[in-house]
Amino acid sequence: MSSKRRTYDKQFKEQAVDLYFSSTKTYVEVAEELGMPATTLGTWCRQKEKYPDNPFVGKGKLRPDDEKQREILKENNRLKRERDILKKALAIFSKGPRINSSS
Repeated sequence: MSSKRRTYDKQFKEQAVDLYFSSTKTYVEVAEELGMPATTLGTWCRQKEKYPDNPFVGKGKLRPDDEKQREILKENNRLKRERDILKKALAIFSKGPRINSSS
């Protein structure tokens, strides 16, 4: 049985998190009032605590720190490939000339 995954807009997420932090209720109680899974609300609250300025970036977007880390990893992989090519070239050219003894 397949269930359709529900999506929530940024405004709804912010209001849900604000409602939780402004009340004395648990995740479960607030989530039930909003008709959503408690685990989802918990995730949003943790995001808000970890990234108070920009907790919900949206689909396909990265936070500036995450984007920078991704670029660094990409550059690192490129440099590793270049290094491996140079190692192979060094191994090939350091073998010395081959002598043909069939003459």
